[in-house]
Amino acid sequence: MSEGLQSAQRLGDKAQIQIESTLRRVSETVDKSSENLLKNGLDDTQQLLTTIRNVMYSDPSFVESGVAFSPFAYDSQIRLYGFSYVVDEDGMQLRDLDISEDYTKPEAVWYHRSMEGKAVWLEPEYDEARQQILVTYAAPIFKPDKPSEPVGAVFATYSVSSFKRVLDNMNLGDNGYSFLLSSNRRFIVHHNQEYLDHRWSLDDFLSRLNDTSVVNAVSDNLLDPSRIVRLMDPDSGQDSQVFFLNIPEAAWTLGIVLNNRDLVVQSSIARIKLLHLVLTLCLSFALLTVPLSGIQHGSTRSFWILSNVVAVCCIVSYISALKLTIVHPPETSGNSLSITNQNNLNRFITSQRHRTLDQREEVPLFIPTGIYIQSIAFDNSVGGLAINGYLWQRYTPGIHDGIERGFMIPGSYSFELEEPLTTRLGNVELVRWGFKSILNQEFDYSRYPFGKENIQIQLRHKQFTGNVILIPDLGSYKLISPTARPGLQQDLSLQGWNISRSFFNYRFEKYSTSFGRTDYAGLTDFPELFFTIEISKQIMGAIISHALPLIVVTTLLFALLLMLSVIKVRKVEVIEAIVACSGFFLVIVFSHIGMRESFAIKDIIYLEYFYYITYVLILFTVANYVIVDTAQKKQGRHASDSITTNNSSLIRLIRYRDNFIAKILFWPLSQLALLVLTLLAFY
Repeated sequence: MSEGLQSAQRLGDKAQIQIESTLRRVSETVDKSSENLLKNGLDDTQQLLTTIRNVMYSDPSFVESGVAFSPFAYDSQIRLYGFSYVVDEDGMQLRDLDISEDYTKPEAVWYHRSMEGKAVWLEPEYDEARQQILVTYAAPIFKPDKPSEPVGAVFATYSVSSFKRVLDNMNLGDNGYSFLLSSNRRFIVHHNQEYLDHRWSLDDFLSRLNDTSVVNAVSDNLLDPSRIVRLMDPDSGQDSQVFFLNIPEAAWTLGIVLNNRDLVVQSSIARIKLLHLVLTLCLSFALLTVPLSGIQHGSTRSFWILSNVVAVCCIVSYISALKLTIVHPPETSGNSLSITNQNNLNRFITSQRHRTLDQREEVPLFIPTGIYIQSIAFDNSVGGLAINGYLWQRYTPGIHDGIERGFMIPGSYSFELEEPLTTRLGNVELVRWGFKSILNQEFDYSRYPFGKENIQIQLRHKQFTGNVILIPDLGSYKLISPTARPGLQQDLSLQGWNISRSFFNYRFEKYSTSFGRTDYAGLTDFPELFFTIEISKQIMGAIISHALPLIVVTTLLFALLLMLSVIKVRKVEVIEAIVACSGFFLVIVFSHIGMRESFAIKDIIYLEYFYYITYVLILFTVANYVIVDTAQKKQGRHASDSITTNNSSLIRLIRYRDNFIAKILFWPLSQLALLVLTLLAFY
C-alpha cells in the first residue's frame, strides 16, 4: 500500500508544479502587459490594443483580457475608458467596457482590488453563458512618473478547464480522483459535476461525513499537507485516503483521494502473502497444540483436543482463503482494457489513431456513446438477461458527416429500439434511443458462490467496418468511478445477486473475415466497446440453501459414528444406520441435481466439492458400520488362527478404544479435504 501512496504523491507533486507554473505564467503575462501598457504614453492607442491582444494570443485558455482606466485618468474629458478582447463562438471580439458596464461600481471586484495597488487572483466564478468556471487575475497600471498611484487595471480571465486536463492525466487507479479548491475552499475542479453545479465547498463535503474526528482531521490536514487522512468517501461508499497539496500562487489547494482498493498494486501477490501468513499461523498453532494437549500420555481427551484443533485450523484457513478471494479477486482482464477515467480514454484514443494510421493511413472516427440501464432481470424462457434503458451518441457536424446514426448490441436474443430523439447542443448533435434487449450471457460458475461475474453489454456502431470506433461519453456521468456504478439506475437490483461495479472496457477482436471489404487490415485488433456490470452472488442465500443442509447431514453422520460401539453393535443398528445414510444421500443428491439444473452448468463448480465430500463421508460411515459388524462376526466365529493376519490387524484397529480412530479422524480429514480443494479452486 505504501508503494501506491508514494506513486500518488509523486503524481500529485507533478500536477501541483504544472498548475503552479501555469498560474504563475498567467500572472507574469498580465504583470508584463501592465508594465508595457503605458510605455509610449496614453496617446498610443495601437500600443494599448496590441498589448491586450497579445495576452489573448499567449494562451488559448484565455477567454477575456482587457484594460480599464480610472475616471478621467485616460482623458480629462472622458470619465471612463476601457476595452477588452473576448472569445465567443464567433471568434475573438473587441468590446468597449466603458459602454457595456460601469466598472467603478462595487460589483467590479477585479477593478477595485487592483486600484488598491496590488495584483490579485480573484475567487473563481461559474460563467453561465460558457457553462464553465473562470478565474480572473488583475494588476494595477501605473504611470511611469507616478509609480505609487494606480490609474487603472489590466485583467485577464482564464478557463479553469485547462487545470481539469492536468488532473485527468493523473493515473490514480480505477476509483481514485483529484480536485481543486479555491482560496475560499470551494470546489473549482471535481470529477463529480454535481459539486460544481451546486457550488459546493469543502465544508459541504465534510458535512456528509459521519465521523467528527475525520472532519477535524481533514480540516487540520489543509494546514499540514504531509498528513494523510483515512475516510469513507461519501460518493463511492469506499474506504479511502485523502491528502492535500498547496498551490501558493493563487492560494488554491490540490486534493487527492485514493481508494484503498486501488492502493494494493498487485492484489494477486497480496492475497497469496496473506494466505501464506494465515496458513503458517494455523499450522503453528496446530503443532503447538501437540505437546500442550498431553498427547504423549495417550489420553483420550488429548486426542480429542488435537482433533478439534486441527479441524478448526482447517476451517479458519479455507474461510480466510475465501475471504481473501472476495477482497482481492484474481485478475481476469485478459485481452481487455478498462476505461475508468479520462486519462485511460485519452491514451486509448491516441493508440487507436496510431494503429489505424499505420494500417490504413486514415484517421479513425470516434463517436462518444453513453448508456443508462433502468432494469435487468433473468429471462428463464431463453436463459438470458433482459435489460432495458437508454443509449445516446454525440455527432459533430463536419467530422461525422455521412455517418449513419445508430448502434447494435451483438449477440442478443432479441433487440428492440425506439424512435430516436435528436437534439442540438451547441455544435453537437445528440441522438438518444430507448431500447430493450435480451442478452446471451454465459457465466463462469466455477467459483460459485464466491466468484464474481460480469454482465457484458457489447456496443457496436452500424458502420464499424468504416473505421468508426465508439468511445465512452464519460462527460455525461456525474461519477465515473466503477464503485459509483455509473450508467445504472440508483435502485437497480438483480435478484439473488449484488451489483458491485460498472465500467466501460474494450476487447480487441481479430476478425477472420473482412466483411466484404478489401482493406482487411483495419479490422485487426479492432476495439469493441463493452459496458460491463460486475455482480457477485449473495453468499448468505447460497449458504442457507446449499451449505446449511450439508452441515446438518455431516453433523448427523458424526453422531452416528459416535453411537457406534464395536462391543455392543447389533444387526438392527447396522441396518438402521444404513437406512439413515440412504436418507441423507437422497436429500443431498436431489439438492445437488437441483443446483446444477438451476445454473445449467457443465463443469464442476466449487460448491459441489461440499457435496462430494459429504458423499464420501456417507460411504465412510456406512463402511465403518459394515466393517465393524463383519469384524465382530468373524471375531465371534473364529477365536483362533482361522482369521488371517490382515483381518486380525484390521480388527485390532477397529476395536482400538471402541472405533476411536475413525471418530477422531472424521472432522480433521473432512475439513482438510475442503481446505485442499479450496486452495486448488482459488489459488
